[in-house]
Amino acid sequence: MTSGPVARDKLLRNAERYILRHGLLDLTLTALAEGIGSNRRMLLYHFSSLDELVREAVGDIIARRELTTRLIDILDGDGALVDRLDAAWAHIADPAQESWHRLYFAQLGRAIEDPSTYEAFLDQSKMRMTSLLVDAVAGAGIPEPEPVARSLSALWSGLQIALLSGAGRGDLAEAHHAAAVALLGGVPARR
Repeated sequence: MTSGPVARDKLLRNAERYILRHGLLDLTLTALAEGIGSNRRMLLYHFSSLDELVREAVGDIIARRELTTRLIDILDGDGALVDRLDAAWAHIADPAQESWHRLYFAQLGRAIEDPSTYEAFLDQSKMRMTSLLVDAVAGAGIPEPEPVARSLSALWSGLQIALLSGAGRGDLAEAHHAAAVALLGGVPARR
């Protein structure tokens, strides 16, 4: 393999696929190199360390995932806000998103353990879902949309953890609906 930017990009994409399949737990540079058909020396040449490679790969995976793009479309759609929130939760809970959730929460755990190294990730994580929700909540005529958006974001985070822990999707959908209605003041929000 050559050592230029094209080779680096190919290594990064292969590492992303490997990480999505195998996760971050017990990930070693040797296993990753062998798993993507490369070697430790080549990975170190391009990324300087396993941590740097993982940080870049996970950042790209999280940023690229259509999860967020689709959520924007759902939240900007028509209908009562609670119905759009339920549709957004259904998208988040889709089994196709599971590897994203596992990776995101694994990276969040790493960031909590080493906040100075992962400062940008933590800053982005604090605001990602809340910023998606603020416009939808405000557009529905909810007074003080930011606290409601933060509460909905926290609800989604908790439900994602429950989902990863094996809770049933149907039970979580019911819990989501009840909590969303309560957070919206018990009144179906207008569009």
